Amino acid sequence: MSSSSEACPPLEQLIAPDARQAIRDAIADNDGGEVFFVGRVGAEGAVDEVEAFAFGNKNAVPALTQVVKPGDVVIHNHPDGPLEPSDADISIASQLGDLSVGCYIVDNDCAAARVVVRAFRAETLQLLDVDDLAGFFAPNGLLARSLPGYEHRPQQVDMAALAARAFNDEAIAVIEAGTGVGKSMAYLLPAILWSARNKERVVVSTNTINLQEQLIGKDLPLLRKRLGVEFTAELLKGRGNYLCLRKAQFTRGERMAVESEETRAQLAPIFEWAEKTTTGSMSELAFVPSDEAWELVMSEADNCLRIKCPFYAKCFFYNARRRAARADVLVVNHHLLMADLAVRRESNNYTAAVVLPPFRRVIFDEAHNMESVATQHFGVRVSQLAFARQISKLHPSRARARGVLSFLAQEVERAASASMPKQTLDALRMAFFFELEERRAALDEEVRIAFDMVADDLLKFEGRTWLKPREEIKRRVTEQLAGEPFWRDTVREAVARVASAVAQFCQKAEEAIALLDELTKKAPLRRAAGGA
Repeated sequence: MSSSSEACPPLEQLIAPDARQAIRDAIADNDGGEVFFVGRVGAEGAVDEVEAFAFGNKNAVPALTQVVKPGDVVIHNHPDGPLEPSDADISIASQLGDLSVGCYIVDNDCAAARVVVRAFRAETLQLLDVDDLAGFFAPNGLLARSLPGYEHRPQQVDMAALAARAFNDEAIAVIEAGTGVGKSMAYLLPAILWSARNKERVVVSTNTINLQEQLIGKDLPLLRKRLGVEFTAELLKGRGNYLCLRKAQFTRGERMAVESEETRAQLAPIFEWAEKTTTGSMSELAFVPSDEAWELVMSEADNCLRIKCPFYAKCFFYNARRRAARADVLVVNHHLLMADLAVRRESNNYTAAVVLPPFRRVIFDEAHNMESVATQHFGVRVSQLAFARQISKLHPSRARARGVLSFLAQEVERAASASMPKQTLDALRMAFFFELEERRAALDEEVRIAFDMVADDLLKFEGRTWLKPREEIKRRVTEQLAGEPFWRDTVREAVARVASAVAQFCQKAEEAIALLDELTKKAPLRRAAGGA
């Protein structure tokens, strides 16, 4: 990035004459207002082609990150003043610089220019040789010499060639191949070679754990051994698949006494495994734990202490992310990839680590599952069961001795002392033992009523009276559906009822927390209670 005080090269070295004229014309058409252009740099190093992209609105600038390519230049004019970059200009230029995109400021006549970020040399990619790929799959090729009973399959060669051309042309390839073609080898070979030669991470996204484990445990090690190409490959799973050492320690101590016998029986082998596992991945367990048992020890974002956690250096989830950040080939599932893309879309961040480390190339295997997974992550899903599970974490309707709120209430009783004001203690008991329970019960009832309303009216809307077991009714929310009484009246009323009940519960919880803060100032609770 150039300094704001750095001398600017001659204008003709920055922007070619025809491009300068195009800039002047577009600014004039915009009545002299601010215009943002995307410029393509020619062989001589000057911008020789421009396209007007945004007019007089810096808020539209983030969208530029979706259309620019490394080596491009974003150019905009300062209509009323000097070409000195403002703070906003510097911020925009920094974002573009992270994408290897330059940034210039010009006057309305395009007679003077200021370089904020120099144009980057367009990256020179090392393209894949399709004939070399075919040789790998030949009857006497490397793969044949590595696998006893190897069968040469022309369809596999064709698929690898299509994948390689997609990498070379920065294109999208949609490939359908039947069973027995050897799909994973056909796309892994070009992915590995591309990543190794161009220093670009390639993400491989699958739908099933079995395929992920095949790729990591069999196919990729074979290619690493036979290709003679140095590369790293890692499998990254969703956070909930990893054990949290802090939660496991807390559950092993404070929570075991209040858990059911069945849950304690499942937790015991989990604690033994926790002391020897190197990955902390649930798939290593010799059994599939119940949701209730695993939730007590699994990694979760909402209660993660990050660098403040005493187990941060040993954290299985963060260690997996660190390995993923160094990987040339990263294997994930569709859900994790869609979660990453959803966050990137919301934050307009396509260059830094989010759920996954940054990437530009992706391969979808088992792509027929993508539509449903993408719908889950880019749509909104609400269920009665999800509400019930979240509420039960705080205060289950059954088993009153369990739940975070009940646990805190018990801690309040243990911390109570004769010197504590009776009014404070009575208020806490009322809040934790009675008022929050009443609000939780009211919320349960509102959720039940709301979902029953929607279900009953949806059946009427569909002209039906019942559903088969496990049957679902799926309707796309179109403008036409949004105008129907079912959506306009029933759904909106149901949402309003639940939202009101949630707000009332949260208000009472905040009051209880305020009382708890007052108590801890006078009689601090045991530190262990903070792990709930």
